[in-house]
Amino acid sequence: SQIGLLILMGIVVNNGIVLLDHMNQLRNAGMATEEAILQAGRDRMRAILMTASTTIIGLAPLALGGSRVGGLFYYPLAITVMGGLISSAVLTLVALPYVNLVIEYIELWMKRMWEVSGSVRRPVEPAEAVEGLG
Repeated sequence: SQIGLLILMGIVVNNGIVLLDHMNQLRNAGMATEEAILQAGRDRMRAILMTASTTIIGLAPLALGGSRVGGLFYYPLAITVMGGLISSAVLTLVALPYVNLVIEYIELWMKRMWEVSGSVRRPVEPAEAVEGLG
């Protein structure tokens, strides 16, 4: 099942990259953030669901059968990947874009706080600068 987790991580990361990259392309083309999230979800849903469903269907015989090779059982690998793909497909399409949105809002907030804190500085008078040197 640990090998299944490694396989699953690769597939899930690829799905996330595909979705976020398309969303960023739409935003760079001038689309509003929320609209880009919805459009990217619509555009990439088919690819993500097809990847997940073909892998799940392909692993079904391995998960249902008591197959073993060289004395090792492989059904835990299949069950791990199948369950992970079902949950990750939903999370990739629903949660990931909004996690990205929250992180961007936090970034914006931090930039504003940085700008506000930098503009509060009091200018140093030349007489004070000379006293500070000596």
